[in-house]
Amino acid sequence: MKLAGKILCLSVKELVAVGCENGWFYLIDPADGKIVWNIKLSATYYRGPFTDVNIISVDLNDLIAIGTDFADGKVYVFDLEGRKLWEEQFMSVMGCWERPNDVVAVAVKDGVAVCEEWMNAYLRIYDKKGKLKKCRRLRGFVRKLVWEDELVVGTTESTYVGEREINVRSDDVRVRGGDVYCSNDREVFKVDGWRMEFKDPVFDVGDVLAVCDSEGLHVLSLDGELLEFRRVERAERVFVLGDEIVLAYPNRLVWNGREIRVKGHVVHVGDFVIGLWGNEIYIE
Repeated sequence: MKLAGKILCLSVKELVAVGCENGWFYLIDPADGKIVWNIKLSATYYRGPFTDVNIISVDLNDLIAIGTDFADGKVYVFDLEGRKLWEEQFMSVMGCWERPNDVVAVAVKDGVAVCEEWMNAYLRIYDKKGKLKKCRRLRGFVRKLVWEDELVVGTTESTYVGEREINVRSDDVRVRGGDVYCSNDREVFKVDGWRMEFKDPVFDVGDVLAVCDSEGLHVLSLDGELLEFRRVERAERVFVLGDEIVLAYPNRLVWNGREIRVKGHVVHVGDFVIGLWGNEIYIE
């Protein structure tokens, strides 16, 4: 399926929410691959030629949160039928000059969490009606926001878990059974647990934890015990389905010892496989 702009972000639940450049958002039903609804967002702060925005963050739950870049600097919240419920503008002010911020990460659970940044990064938590409940300044710049059992933010300087700040950077985060697992370019660690060094790892968690780095594939128990090691090429992404491990490379998957040819870059493996190629999305 070709969309109207390059795909920049997506969120996958029973439906698939996709954010693109030029302000295009799509809600897609993976059961039949059809668009449920779509909308094009335009900047309201800038005028003239500066009306195109990029959607750089989306999350999907019982609501849909959409975050836009500095051309617009807003979070938009919709219901699943496409009705806009509320929106919020984020700005930075320097003297007499102001600029919209980037809404770099959003998450929907008990409310709506928003990470916005330009000169500084902030986490703001709203209730589902748009009332601000909490605001926290973050150290570094945001790399990952996850809201499951707890709200976790990974930045270039710290990891925030609930009310706590852990002085270790996180580029990626997984939550399983209430435990939080994080990675950066040098290590994978379990919050309040173990830490292991790797070389530029990508990882995922299921019944086991799989880490793929420049040396190969490391299969660990959830307690950090090495169960298996295989010499493989470093994958773009790794997916753990229970105790089954899928390695994703450009244009191919390695799955159950088989190599499967695909188009583009696989970004989700589960009940269905989602791949991206520029402004195209395919769901199988």
